[in-house]
Amino acid sequence: MQRIINKLCLTFNIIDELIELLKADQLIAIRSAASYGRETQVFELTQRGRERAEKALGISLYAGAAPIPLKDYTRILTHQYVGQIEVDMDWIRKSLSHMVVDEKLLNQLGPAFSSGKAIFLYGPPGTGKSSFAEALGRALPDHIFIPHAIEVGGQVIRVYDPAIHFSVEEDTDEDIQLDITANLKYDPRWKNAAVRLSW
Repeated sequence: MQRIINKLCLTFNIIDELIELLKADQLIAIRSAASYGRETQVFELTQRGRERAEKALGISLYAGAAPIPLKDYTRILTHQYVGQIEVDMDWIRKSLSHMVVDEKLLNQLGPAFSSGKAIFLYGPPGTGKSSFAEALGRALPDHIFIPHAIEVGGQVIRVYDPAIHFSVEEDTDEDIQLDITANLKYDPRWKNAAVRLSW
């Protein structure tokens, strides 16, 4: 049971309800149980369940955390958007305090950066373009919430990519004691993650 919870990133109550629906539909059966509690039960697919699983795999090979609906993903993105960060001259000065920067350039960087849009830095090599970009990028909040996957029009799109993102939370141990009353800090279908920067 705990492995299912960890894999789908859903709570015990939701998984318990889904198991009841699968049993009622005769898609799964209990193979063994160490006690009367649901947490020790081991399930297996029935013939009907295997047929349904094969059909589902023909549509999508995704197997992981339950996907987030597109509208929820969009709503959360707007809250984490860089335009929501209050950028003023003090923030710009502090971000670039380790550099010698002309006052005119500081006055141009402030409005450009606070716009939340792309900034095009140009000039000859060695004038500090990469240093500016790196300093301002590192001054932003270092992590955001990224969903494992989103659902768009019946299709699942994987968003969290370990090659690009890395988790900043402590990974949960799959062997820990099942706690059905656990208070979650946030929806576990989202990863508290940061982007791997390469300059």
